[in-house]
Amino acid sequence: MKRFVTLCAGLFALGSLTAQSLLPDTLLYTYHLHGQTRKYECHFQSSTEGLRLHWRILRNGAWQTGSYTMSPTALTDATSLSLLHPEDTRHIVLPDYETFGLLSTHALQSLKEQGTCTYSGVTYRLKDSTEQALGRPLLHAADPREGGELWVLDCPACPVIWKMRNNPLEINWTVSPYSARTRQATAGDDLKSQLLSCPEKLGSIYYAYPTPFGKRTPEPEGYHPVYISHYGRHGSRYLTDDERYRTVVQLFDSLSARKELTLLGEDVHRRLQQVWADAEGHGGQLSAIGDRQHREIARRMFQTFPSVFEGETPVTAVVSTSQRCIMSMAAFCESLKEQNPRLQVKRLTGDRYMRYIHYSSADVKALERPDAPWQKDYQAFCKEQIRPDRLIAQLFRHPERISRPDDVMMGLYWIAVNMQDTTPELSFFDLFTPEELFGIWQTINYRMYICNACAPTGQQAGPRSARSLLDDIVQKADAALQANVPSVDLRFGHDTNLIRLLALMQVEGCARRETNPDRYYLAWQDFRVSPMAANLQLIFYRNGKGDVLVKLLHNEEEATLPLVSINGPYYDWKEVKRLWK
Repeated sequence: MKRFVTLCAGLFALGSLTAQSLLPDTLLYTYHLHGQTRKYECHFQSSTEGLRLHWRILRNGAWQTGSYTMSPTALTDATSLSLLHPEDTRHIVLPDYETFGLLSTHALQSLKEQGTCTYSGVTYRLKDSTEQALGRPLLHAADPREGGELWVLDCPACPVIWKMRNNPLEINWTVSPYSARTRQATAGDDLKSQLLSCPEKLGSIYYAYPTPFGKRTPEPEGYHPVYISHYGRHGSRYLTDDERYRTVVQLFDSLSARKELTLLGEDVHRRLQQVWADAEGHGGQLSAIGDRQHREIARRMFQTFPSVFEGETPVTAVVSTSQRCIMSMAAFCESLKEQNPRLQVKRLTGDRYMRYIHYSSADVKALERPDAPWQKDYQAFCKEQIRPDRLIAQLFRHPERISRPDDVMMGLYWIAVNMQDTTPELSFFDLFTPEELFGIWQTINYRMYICNACAPTGQQAGPRSARSLLDDIVQKADAALQANVPSVDLRFGHDTNLIRLLALMQVEGCARRETNPDRYYLAWQDFRVSPMAANLQLIFYRNGKGDVLVKLLHNEEEATLPLVSINGPYYDWKEVKRLWK
């Protein structure tokens, strides 16, 4: 029988005093599922309900967490492993017949005394006990029918399934002790491997808007949505001006005419001509992909919260004076109107709104200066990470004649990462090794983190600069709630303003502090916080008593705040305002 635990979870410790003396506080579980590797860590907690296993995993730069609770009856008498897959923020209480990542003590006893045990409908036979873990034997058992093998820690208080091999479902894992140093190294390895397998993310703020998972936690009983407040970055666009294309294209044009390009260089030259034919005259403008992103975000907003958009609901859209932002706003509002033509949409733009929609304080401007104190260390970091020699040698017959190789590499990098926003069928990623892309991205992420987010070096200049924007959000929300009729406030601006706002709000994953530049990328990732078309949605709910809750959606995914929630991602609006004062 092939049925075995599909939940890849073998990391845990036991909550009793006996178990605490036997196991480290935290164990690492590394599993391989159909060629993919995932690493979970967890710690134990005993409670009146039994044993609770708290797990977490670093996914896309953010920690996902959850727990499983096993009853005392399950710990002694269960006959099956849980098949429930871990989901972020989900806390599961297992039935009395199931355990999670370990055998019941009766199953362990049967394996030791009778040489066999049946779990999850699979019969395992004891083979040997030659290996050890934590100073105790590992009972090696196998399924003679289909070949699955497991190694169980010989400890009645905590019979951990330490290893699984040859699982017919291709789910195999290994448990190991986990130290703080190992945790840091594992987090870095996990995130880096994810990024190297998805070069688009290494495009920094040019990462095209990802399709949201769409997970939704039901609102608490009696509450219904009444108001939406939003800030959205413009959608995918071309490079900020034509000159960024022209400089690279002209270099290749010139060297091609002098027969100084290699075969690869000539191939790149042909691709650049295709790029320029499309991009000329479009520098900084919204692309067709960016238009589509905003239409789809608006459509999902309407479909997810239809009661807010009923009838003649007033919708106010304030937008930066930038053309790409105006076009993004137009696409968004058109999409809403297509779904309900009766919506009363007001569009506003002009310098008076730039005071909050696209504001940069004097402190931020000083931080961005080339002579700012942090720049010296940053330039040294860039020299370590940006290494153009290999690329230049592959493109040009006389690489020594290229006077500014770093600039050439960076020019090609920006064109390469921008293809996902304009012409995804054309790629330049083959020019770079994964390590080269990773190194370049780290330098860009470094600068964005210091200038806009919560890096201690930036002394909170970026988040403070978003105060006028946050005040606008709070004031308009209070006014809308007092009016007590459904309404929507939309804002359209830029990446840096959204980054600063999320940091000031202390949204999870957007406000972490790290002092080591080599670890900035672990604390904060620009592509995750503000890809093209990034957005923040605040959904307000009210019940019959007039109580108000708010839920935050960051890029349409539920986000958390450093507050005690009412239920999952729902927070008392009064408490949220206290946090943001």
